[in-house]
Amino acid sequence: MKYLIVIAAFFLINNSVFAQKSYEDKIGYSKLKSDLDFFCNIRNKANSGLYKYRTVNQIDSIEKKAYSKLSDQTTLREFFNIISELADYEGSVHNDVSFSEKIVKQIVVDSVYFPVPIKVLNGKIVVNSTESSIPLGAEIVSINGIKALEILKLNSIYYTTDGYSNVAKTFAQDGGFSAYLFFSLGKKLEYKVLYQMNSIAGIKEAVIKPVTRKVFSEHYKKRHSIILDSIYTSKTQLPYSFEIINQNTVKLNIRSFAIGDNSKDLKHLQFVKFLDSCFNTMKSNVNIKNLIVDVRNNGGGSDPNDVVAFSYLAKNPFKENTKAFSNFVRIPSWKNVDYQAFFLKRIIAKWIYQKELREEFSVAKDNVFYQGICNDNTFRDPNKNAFNGQIYLLVNPKVASAASLFASLVAGNTNAIVIGQETSGGYYGHNGHTPITYILPNSKIKYGFSIVNLTQDVQAKEKQPFGRGVIPDYNIEQTYVDFLNNTDTQMEFLLKLINAENK
Repeated sequence: MKYLIVIAAFFLINNSVFAQKSYEDKIGYSKLKSDLDFFCNIRNKANSGLYKYRTVNQIDSIEKKAYSKLSDQTTLREFFNIISELADYEGSVHNDVSFSEKIVKQIVVDSVYFPVPIKVLNGKIVVNSTESSIPLGAEIVSINGIKALEILKLNSIYYTTDGYSNVAKTFAQDGGFSAYLFFSLGKKLEYKVLYQMNSIAGIKEAVIKPVTRKVFSEHYKKRHSIILDSIYTSKTQLPYSFEIINQNTVKLNIRSFAIGDNSKDLKHLQFVKFLDSCFNTMKSNVNIKNLIVDVRNNGGGSDPNDVVAFSYLAKNPFKENTKAFSNFVRIPSWKNVDYQAFFLKRIIAKWIYQKELREEFSVAKDNVFYQGICNDNTFRDPNKNAFNGQIYLLVNPKVASAASLFASLVAGNTNAIVIGQETSGGYYGHNGHTPITYILPNSKIKYGFSIVNLTQDVQAKEKQPFGRGVIPDYNIEQTYVDFLNNTDTQMEFLLKLINAENK
């Protein structure tokens, strides 16, 4: 995020046309149509990624389908699902749809959450708890008569990805399943769950009651996989660490690039100092031939942390992007932007925001505004201590935004061997940098997206089709047995691969 004004972080003080009481309230056809009109209009004006992966006809078709779903009987939750499906179809990991703060608070305290933590393995929903009435490792066949595969499909619209990548949509349900199930099905008094331990044991039934988010959170903290999941978070307060695996191999873990907001930030400078120390160590030790870079679960962060980290791996001069543009430099429908402030401050905030946009996106062409010469699109040199050995990159579907840019640069511009699962962030580009959120006038549903359409500086590859995330050289998913034993399948595979190649 590049600007002082982070629009998506605040709430607009606005007189409500619709006095919301519940997520199951019926708003009325005319008000919903008005909101859908606004949604379609504003994303066409402001969202530069709307047609990045979809044609005009495709967008028109899905919008017509959305209008056909509206009626006087449509509830707020159902309308939320209609907007979520449209936003998901765009294909941007930075798209976000949410209820108003008032409705979110209601959902949080209501007993609507499926109480059992789950894990999705090879397309199957598996119980991820030893404290449930359903045994650990049991496969959930159906919930309230809906088959597991259909549930995963229904829930997929709530986790957006770049382009056409679908891997992350199931992977993300490990943590989001309980909330997603409520969004999809609405509030239930109970869940009738059919499950099986294996095909021989036969199908059994369990009836369980929904719980509040607080109760579910306590269950989730005690999930079976917490032992392994904790490796994706730093063992210290810092989101990065360095490990010596053996005399030939070291491992650099970067769990987030949210390490300061700019090149002068103290947190960023500490990160650079850390990188200097690590790569000085590697350069001075001739025995270190293998570097594992683990960015699994890294959801992104701020510039220049991603490109500075890559400079220690680069072989040649590189750019962050080769092209970037915005649809606007004058913000459309400012009164509907989600920004809490008194009148005068809102005027000043708008002026600063637009001034920064005009300065950066100074080249008007073909009805859009292209980025002028800046740090993002000028060449950077590799660091003098850049690693010269074999790089191994560990990725998974939660790698997005700045982390997917980093992973794309590594996968596309170095000798790296990539292990894991496809990232949710795009290989060739994404919409990012500057978020903005609009509030739909009647429903108060929020629609957020990033306005800068980026083309990343990566090499074209046959195995990397347009509209996909970073696709690994070795696609490795955790096995069922490894899940039960809390074994890091991807890391185990990688160490065996390194050993084999060294021999």
